[in-house]
Amino acid sequence: MKTVLNWFATKILVPVLRILLVEVLMAFVAWLIEVMKDMLNKWRTEETEGASTSEEQEAIREKFRRRQADLDSVANGAAARIRTIVDEAISRADKEQHMLLGGAPDAK
Repeated sequence: MKTVLNWFATKILVPVLRILLVEVLMAFVAWLIEVMKDMLNKWRTEETEGASTSEEQEAIREKFRRRQADLDSVANGAAARIRTIVDEAISRADKEQHMLLGGAPDAK
C-alpha cells in the first residue's frame, strides 16, 4: 500500500499540482501587472493634465516610461521566478513526504 501511495504521489499528484500551481500563479501575476499598468496609466493622465508646462509633462512622460519598463521587466522574469519558487516548494514537500512515509514503521 505504501508503494502504491508513493507511486501515485510522485508520478501523478505532484506533477499535476505543480502544473496547476504554476499556471495559477502566472495568471495571478499577469493580472496584478495589468492592474498596476492601469493604475500607472491613470496616474500619468492625472499628472499630465495637472502639469502646467511642457517640461513638466515631459518629465511625467519619462517617469511613466521608466515605470512601464520596470513592470515589463518584472513580467518578463515572473515565469522563471514562479517556476523556481514552485520547484523549491515541491522539493521541500517531497522531502517531508518521504520522511513521513519512510519514517513511519511498517504496519505488517
